[in-house]
Amino acid sequence: MIITFKNPQIHVIITNDVRIVGKLGAICAKRLKRRLDDLRAAKSLSELRSAPGGYKMTSEKKGQFSCDLDHQHCLVFEAHKKPLPTTSDGECNWFAIDGIAIVDIIKHN
Repeated sequence: MIITFKNPQIHVIITNDVRIVGKLGAICAKRLKRRLDDLRAAKSLSELRSAPGGYKMTSEKKGQFSCDLDHQHCLVFEAHKKPLPTTSDGECNWFAIDGIAIVDIIKHN
């Protein structure tokens, strides 16, 4: 899958080991790298919908999804395709999402 970044700030944080460890801690930073590797290796988002390792993808806002990094943080991303691809019954077409943009890393409420 193709991965881009919604803004330059999140790109700098995620691609800099020192910054990401400082922001998330070593364990969560390691899990983030694993999540990004999984996303890159997938052909579409459908492959990760029920993958082991704690993926919890929920539509938070139209076109945005998230997956847990740990009990405090999640990675938020959105599909490159706009509008969001849907099936004939109006549900998200996970198979058609083959590129995402990382939006942010947020703390759970």
